Amino acid sequence: MFGGLYRTHDKAYLKDALAWGKSSYQSDRAGNSIIKYMKEFPSDRWALFAFADSASGVFSPVGVELGKILKTKFKNLSADEKAFIDNSETYKDYDVHQKADFKNLSPVLAKSYISLYYERDSVAVLDELDSKKQMIKTFLKNEKSAVGSDKYIYESMRDNMYNLLTEIWLNSYPNVRKEESNRAYELLLEVGLI
Repeated sequence: MFGGLYRTHDKAYLKDALAWGKSSYQSDRAGNSIIKYMKEFPSDRWALFAFADSASGVFSPVGVELGKILKTKFKNLSADEKAFIDNSETYKDYDVHQKADFKNLSPVLAKSYISLYYERDSVAVLDELDSKKQMIKTFLKNEKSAVGSDKYIYESMRDNMYNLLTEIWLNSYPNVRKEESNRAYELLLEVGLI
């Protein structure tokens, strides 16, 4: 539906997709469209802020953390960027986000999104995730026994990790060398994501 070839370059369309995604609890679809935009226009920080909005929610603390980072990283925000940050903060005090697994890993994933899609630095993503291997293994182990809303948050964050690493491994984004692709695959395998 969203993310068609001819519309992902249109910011008004992406904002509509984001609003639809939030209202229908399918923000991941809008997020996928925004990522396509980021890949096409990597230096446009607007999309990074829009992604923070799309990746935040009751079951998604990564966008909340991404918004926090962006708020300190960039000054002189546009009206859109301010609105995206405000929206990303909606669930900043949500109790379940404060659990150790989520609180510790969310900033790592948020930073990795910036490194991959804005800075186009796959090595930084691999270094960051590699340095947190034990945390990731514990996270994935804890996911197996999760219930209720925790289960959905674990799934959301696992999907974030998987998507970041497969972007490097399978899609060779951005201009990934074979060594980096292999490293992403090995990391996926070692932590238990595949």
